[in-house]
Amino acid sequence: MTPDVADLPLFQFGGQTFNAKLDAERLGAQLTRVIQAMSDGKWRTLSEIQSRILSQHSKRDPEASLSARLRDIRKLYGEQAMESRRRTEDGVDGLWEYRSNVVIET
Repeated sequence: MTPDVADLPLFQFGGQTFNAKLDAERLGAQLTRVIQAMSDGKWRTLSEIQSRILSQHSKRDPEASLSARLRDIRKLYGEQAMESRRRTEDGVDGLWEYRSNVVIET
């Protein structure tokens, strides 16, 4: 999947606390940053995604927000668009990592 940023489908954010005037642009930009950060197909933890976005865009998105955007990618592109697994190397347990097959051109 290689859509252009301008061609990304509009995503319907929602929920009890969602305010379109305050949140829609911010969440859309955040979703785009997450897709761009994950577009190389490498496995990353939330912390690693956060670091990559910081280096690419000079933005520090909270890990909870990044996790929500990963779920949004699944909703937007389907379950197959975002893989997740436990990272088990070096005796680590309980740490999850994610990989996306969605690529956008900027």
